[in-house]
Amino acid sequence: MLRKILSIFKIDELLKPVLQEAYISLTGLIIVLTDIGLVLLSVYSVLLIVFPQEINMANILLGYLARYASIVFIIILSFIVLGSLVKFIRMEAKLRGFMFLLLLLVTMLVTIDITALSDTVKNALSWGISLGIASVITIFATWYFFNDIIEKRHKNNRINAGKKNKPSEHG
Repeated sequence: MLRKILSIFKIDELLKPVLQEAYISLTGLIIVLTDIGLVLLSVYSVLLIVFPQEINMANILLGYLARYASIVFIIILSFIVLGSLVKFIRMEAKLRGFMFLLLLLVTMLVTIDITALSDTVKNALSWGISLGIASVITIFATWYFFNDIIEKRHKNNRINAGKKNKPSEHG
C-alpha cells in the first residue's frame, strides 16, 4: 500500500535531477525505514505484553541502537554526498583525496561520541582529532595554494647546492 502511494506521488522522478546517481531510491529508503519502524513497534508490543517490567531496559537498548544507526546513516550519507559532489564538480584527484581524508577524520569524531569511554577520554580524543584536522587543513591549503612557489624555491636550492659542490675550474 505504501509503495502504491509513493508511486502515485512519483517522488523518485521528482528528485531525479538532484539525485542523479543515487545508490538507493528514495521510495525504497522510505519503505525500509517504515518496515524498521513496524518491526520496532511489534517488538515493543510483545515486550510490553510479555515482560512489562523490562520496558526500561528495552528503552535503553533502543537508545543505543538508535545512536549507532544514526552514526552509520550520517557516515553513509556524507560519503554519498561527497561522492556526488566530487563527480558534479569534477575535482582533481589530490583535492578529492583530501576531501575523503577530512571526511574520515570527521567521522572518527562522530564515532567517538558513541563509544563507552569516560568523558575526559572522549574530550581528549576529540581535541586531538580536532587539532589533527586543523593541521591537515593548514598543511594541505599551504601546499595547494603555494605549490608553485615551493617547487621553484626547492629547484633553485638544488641548483645552488649543486654549484657549491662542483669543483671550480680555477682551483
